[in-house]
Amino acid sequence: MLLERFSHWLELQGYAVVTVYQLPRYVAEMMMFMEHRGITRVSGISSIVLTNYLEHLSKRPNHRRGGGLSSSYVCKHIQSLKKFSEYIRRSGIGHLEVRYAPVAVASPRPVVLSELEVRSLYQACEVGTALGQRDRAMLSIYYGCGLRRSEGAALDVSDILMNEQMVYVRKGKNYRERTVPMSGWVIEHLQEYLDHWRGYHQDGGLFISRVGQRSSGGSLYQRLRLLCSEAGIEKAVGLHSLRHSLATHLLHRGMSLDKIRQMLGHRSSESTQLYTHLEMEG
Repeated sequence: MLLERFSHWLELQGYAVVTVYQLPRYVAEMMMFMEHRGITRVSGISSIVLTNYLEHLSKRPNHRRGGGLSSSYVCKHIQSLKKFSEYIRRSGIGHLEVRYAPVAVASPRPVVLSELEVRSLYQACEVGTALGQRDRAMLSIYYGCGLRRSEGAALDVSDILMNEQMVYVRKGKNYRERTVPMSGWVIEHLQEYLDHWRGYHQDGGLFISRVGQRSSGGSLYQRLRLLCSEAGIEKAVGLHSLRHSLATHLLHRGMSLDKIRQMLGHRSSESTQLYTHLEMEG
């Protein structure tokens, strides 16, 4: 199989195990796109068709997190296709011209919920059940504290510092640590969940599944999608959308960009500037 030979070639070239695994997966997505259009041979992939594929990537929804694909993710696809092009050229299989098209990797506009939509998500939680209380605690972490998907999933119970009214983020982006303040209603929701609904589990994770194991970011995302369905929200909402929504709402209420930057864990203010544009457009 062509992709297996490509993977073996990458391995012979001395690439890391993760690269040998990931690059053929990116190429497989391109091949599936081509097959749906009746193109089953590499020789049938013209530069125009390939450009159409890259444009498709820039518009394709992110099935795991909601919203669109990031420009960095699209660039990874381009890099994998360039390496695949090198492989088929050196192997004498054919020629594949991969052109970098900046217009195809423009970052999509983040999905932002209104404050009314956020309230409807909280109302969709079945607070008389353990799962419903966990849902409300999840919203309080991702919307109330603005954590990233991986940051929230990695939280331990010990990271909820009730006395200090802070959440300790141990595993932030690029391994940066930070503390995030908790508002009164976030503290109330987390305290209720921890005291009466989470129960005792050997796994110290904050969010625990029905079988007593730490909940993954994927399972928390699925719960959010169910809440969106219950609340009648049809937007492509992901856990990161709650972070975007919080930042936009805080800016609307008058919080300074620098304080929002610190809360979100942005290294530079350039990333936080995004929310000024969302506020102006909103």
